[in-house]
Amino acid sequence: MKDTATKESQRHTGIVVMVIGGAAAAGSYSMEMGSLSDMGPGYYPFLLGLILFAIGALICINDFKAQANKPPRETTNRKGTYNWRPPIIVSLGVIAFLILGKYGGLVPATFSLLAISAQADQKTRLKEGLLFAFWTTIATVILFHYVLQLQFRLFTWG
Repeated sequence: MKDTATKESQRHTGIVVMVIGGAAAAGSYSMEMGSLSDMGPGYYPFLLGLILFAIGALICINDFKAQANKPPRETTNRKGTYNWRPPIIVSLGVIAFLILGKYGGLVPATFSLLAISAQADQKTRLKEGLLFAFWTTIATVILFHYVLQLQFRLFTWG
């Protein structure tokens, strides 16, 4: 029974990612697309939506190909009830990203998202989560701000 619940949750994850990607692609389709050399405001969200949809499809396909002897992922705690810690903590990380993205900029938003979300796993120590957040934030700044030159200010306060 536990194995069935795990497979259903993986399928649900894939379906949710596909729905989000499809909605992003559909929502951006009404905006001007432009071309690869002269991107319009709808081009990036449309492309990102298609990528998310493809990732969701891969999650579903991978779930269907899973072998029966593969040990199930833990979705319950010691008492046998669903472990709500990961989805709640990751949701808090996303909320922090949304708030700090608007009022703090890319650096504090990304760092907070990663540092908070890393704590969803009880085995992750605070120091490990902060180091992960630090180095991934540096990689994010290099990629999105300097390489792709997205118009997302690094810091917006002060």
